[in-house]
This record gives sequence, C-alpha cells and structure tokens, in this order.
Amino acid sequence: MAETFDLTALERVAGDLGEILAEDPPYLLEVLLQEPATCWCRLELLPEAGATTVMMTVAGIQHQRPPYVEDVRDTWIAALNQPL
Repeated sequence: MAETFDLTALERVAGDLGEILAEDPPYLLEVLLQEPATCWCRLELLPEAGATTVMMTVAGIQHQRPPYVEDVRDTWIAALNQPL
C-alpha cells in the first residue's frame, strides 16, 4: 500500500475488519483481521516528503497460512474507500 493515509483513517476501518491489538500513534497499528481471512496484520506508517508509505506485514494465526498480502491490501483499500 503506497498512498497517502493517516492512522486515523486506518483506525476507523480497523474495527470493521477485525480487532485492534496494538497501536503506537501515529506510526503503528496491529490488527487481528477477520477479512479477507483471519490473520495478524501490522501497518507501519512511514512519512516522507509530503506523503506517507504504509508498510504491511501479514501472518497466519494458530499455524494457518496467511491470506495473500494483495488480498489483505485490497480489503483495506476497499474499506477505506467506503463512504462514512
């Protein structure tokens, strides 16, 4: 995910996608996702030159394979683009 986001927008949709496990504003958010599949997701916001890059790490839960990172990315983007 390489777009301009802030942690507030990510926190807003995190509750719809799962449960926030940890946050360290304004640069870190860890979520137990239920969509697109149950997995752990860590988002690190890296501000640079007027924009923010979001680095995403995805891991499976309880020895399950994680979903494809592209599917997780697309789920976040779809949720962020939903009207308020």
